[in-house]
Parts: sequence; C-alpha cells; structure tokens
Amino acid sequence: MNKVIKKYNSNMHRVFVYGTLKSGEPNNNVLQDRTRGTALLVGKAKTCLEYPLVIGTRYNIPFLLDAPGKGKRVIGELYDVDKKMLNTLDEFEDHPSWYTRSKIHVERMPDHESQIPSAVMKEEVCGYLLQQYKPYMFERAAVEEYRSRSSDYLSKEDRASIEDYNFKAETKYMDKTADRPCLTEYSTAGNHERPYDKVGDLGHESVEQNLIEFWEANRSEDEGIL
Repeated sequence: MNKVIKKYNSNMHRVFVYGTLKSGEPNNNVLQDRTRGTALLVGKAKTCLEYPLVIGTRYNIPFLLDAPGKGKRVIGELYDVDKKMLNTLDEFEDHPSWYTRSKIHVERMPDHESQIPSAVMKEEVCGYLLQQYKPYMFERAAVEEYRSRSSDYLSKEDRASIEDYNFKAETKYMDKTADRPCLTEYSTAGNHERPYDKVGDLGHESVEQNLIEFWEANRSEDEGIL
C-alpha cells in the first residue's frame, strides 16, 4: 500500500494549486511576491480522487468543487509556503467565507528532475475547495487540467468593464442565517420578528418586492478574488 506523507518541514505548509496560481498563469505572481511570504515550487501533482474542476461565471474562473469521487483527477502544482504566504493565500481565496482550505490527498508526478519512489508519492496537502456551490455548477464539464489561455479567463483588472455583476451570488449559496435563533416548533401565531403573510393576502407587486428584499439580504459583495 502506498504511504501517505502528512508532515514535511514543520515551518512550511504544502499547498496544491490548480488554477490561476499555477506557473505561467495570471495570478502566479502572488506566489512569487516575496513581500507576501515565501513559496517554493515542489512540482506537479494530481489528486488521488476525482474532483469536478469546472470553469464558471462570465469571468471564466476555475472552481474546484468539494465533491470527491466526481469529475476527474485534477492536475496542479505543489508549493511549500510559510505561514505568511499561507495567510496571503487565505486572503486571496477568501477562506473560509468563500473557499475552504481543506486537506486533500495528491500524488506526485515524477519528472526529469525528481525520481521519487512510488511508495512515497502520495501526500496529504492543503487545497482550496468551493463548498455550498449551486447545482448548475456541478453540471458543467469537468476538466483535468486548467489553462487560462483555453478558457478566456478575465483578470481582475479587466472585470471593471462588466458592471453590476456578482459572480459569488451566481455560483454559491452564501449563508446569512447562521446567527438567527433556532425554533423547536414553528407557529404563525407566535411572537415573531416579522409576521407571516399568506400569498393570497399580497398583491403581485408585494410578492415580487419580498423576493427582491430576500435576494438583497442574502447576496454577497463581489470582492473580485481570483
């Protein structure tokens, strides 16, 4: 059985990147910026399990959905990063409110410079996954390896041309109800903050306005990550 490596240098964290942070991709400069921390390229790797790596939104952003066993084994790169760079990546990926930094298993891909025995090829590393994604995201075609040149990725600098567009609200359910009190039993006669209105008691405009209010209350701000 292949051995799974869990720890490396205690001062470094091994991270799997699969999208615009890879070498030659638009946001690799984040990992190259020494003012943001230290990042050392380890090499290419592939996830041990299948994951849906899909391209979504008008910006053509790569999303790795948290659905192990679905999609394809994803090819990416491994980096050893220090705590400062890990914090940079958390901020870049908007962890934990947007992406979630999770533990995943990957398999190192041997190259001309590294001949690692197969017994030590599997590693447990960090990866940023999208949870609570909307169903249509799962219906998109999964790719094995992301390349921005073939997906027409739109950089943050170019997104200013698209106004009033919230890609977060399009792709993920943003939970804004976690701080609301839980009830053991619901009753319309109870002392609620806002009384329940039957649809029959509302005109068409009122129903539409309620839906608009709900959408505005639950939408998230587009911070332009990725």
